[in-house]
Amino acid sequence: MTDPLTVGISAHFHHSFFSSGLATTMISLADAISSLGHKVILVNTAGTNEWYEDCQEIKDKYERRNMLGWTHPPLDLFIDVDGYIV
Repeated sequence: MTDPLTVGISAHFHHSFFSSGLATTMISLADAISSLGHKVILVNTAGTNEWYEDCQEIKDKYERRNMLGWTHPPLDLFIDVDGYIV
């Protein structure tokens, strides 16, 4: 097996987790990628919120970072779930 990748997945930590299908798609994709042995980071592209207003039970399931002011090492792969980043 090859070395695990660090995979970023776009997120909008804004309002409710259930405001659109983006959050559930993001978590489902993160679960699938994680099950293959890769490290998943949820990348907030909508400001500096740490999480949604609800669904606190899964808040710490994956590492979260804000895109604004990114100072972290580069990702091996970034998946823009909703086409926000061009």
